[in-house]
Amino acid sequence: MSRSAEKDLRNKLRLENQFRNRLGRILMDPISIQTRLLERFLLGHYTRTYDGFKNTFQNRREVEMTKFQRLRMRDYTQGEFDQRAVRQAKLITDNTRKILTGIQKLDIPMQEQRNMFQFRMGIRATRIVTTETEWSAERTKLREVQFLQNGPNEENSGKKRWDIIGDDRIREHHLDSANQLVSVDSPFVVADELLMFPGDTDLGASAGNIINCRCSAFYSVPKKFLTKIA
Repeated sequence: MSRSAEKDLRNKLRLENQFRNRLGRILMDPISIQTRLLERFLLGHYTRTYDGFKNTFQNRREVEMTKFQRLRMRDYTQGEFDQRAVRQAKLITDNTRKILTGIQKLDIPMQEQRNMFQFRMGIRATRIVTTETEWSAERTKLREVQFLQNGPNEENSGKKRWDIIGDDRIREHHLDSANQLVSVDSPFVVADELLMFPGDTDLGASAGNIINCRCSAFYSVPKKFLTKIA
């Protein structure tokens, strides 16, 4: 595991620990209000993750961004966060409803049903927080580099590298992707699927490629390709 991946992991775990219990409580709330609560929770979590991962680009001392330019980047990223929060809140609620319906059909006492549902929601809360933290952290890093670059141009671009944690929990195909190097504006190819960063689903990556992922992207952009935003 590289130093940058180790640093990213510590930062992600800190954010996950702050919000895991809160999400677990939301998943136990009535289905009728869960989507609305999840939207607010996820949007707040994405925003805090953004604040934790902005300014992490290693060349940040070579390129300064004005306050106005930072606000432009935040507004752009916030729009993506808004869309993601709405989409994921509905998906999570729909899955919670299916799990609850399945448990209610079991021929077991009501208290056992409650205990089973609570146990399942605890596991889900950990998985959801890990996956959503990964997405928002890695999305923030990519967007910052793209804003600092001299425009999206694969021939006039820096590079990004797929970094892994390297413990016994890593997926085999993520291990195979370790140190994969591509241009900033090109996708990684992982298990024959395309991802702009670890945790990305915009290009059709499957759940098996992103759920509980703890990998990290490391960016290296020569100073000549960096510029202030116009």
